[in-house]
Amino acid sequence: MKRLILLSLAGLALAGCDNRLTTNTAVLSAADASGVQLREGLWRVDDRGCKVDEQENPRDWPDCAQWMVVRDGEMLTLEPQDEDHHNKLVWKQADYVLAGGAVQALQVRKEDDFTLYGVRAVETTADGRATRISRWTIACGPEEATGARNDDGSREKMIRPLPGVRMTGDHACRPEGADGLLAAARADEQAAERLVTVRWVRGGVE
Repeated sequence: MKRLILLSLAGLALAGCDNRLTTNTAVLSAADASGVQLREGLWRVDDRGCKVDEQENPRDWPDCAQWMVVRDGEMLTLEPQDEDHHNKLVWKQADYVLAGGAVQALQVRKEDDFTLYGVRAVETTADGRATRISRWTIACGPEEATGARNDDGSREKMIRPLPGVRMTGDHACRPEGADGLLAAARADEQAAERLVTVRWVRGGVE
């Protein structure tokens, strides 16, 4: 992977293979939860190419179906126990915090790994719980071609950091706190190629 190099004057960095906002520490705490919250129950990624009978138990859904169970402050997924036991499925838990206004930031923590998303509620219940959301991974920033070329002749690309994003010396980018995370989520919402629809199916697995 190409290195990310800071260019202090232009505020740009070389584009790597994974242009994605990351963190190795919590940016949001449970106290930051705000705005529309997810309705508890069974959720799945809306994929028209994956045919699912939603009346069935999700354990019987095809492998292409991506689903989870949402409870207060946590998400549960059914996954292989470990690399040596692919046929033994166990529930694995991840904590999450959803914060913000019309555009929100979603932080998901599974053990010591964090994933950051932008979220917009598309449909809600009468009591204000989201039942359909648009979700996107947050980029470090837009990639811009430079005059330099790589060894294969392709144009070298640079990243212009989004508002609230700081390029770091460890070949990554980080949000500048909770405010920076929300600013980046808002600035990156129009990245249609990364938009995913996730929706509530019903109140439980059975």
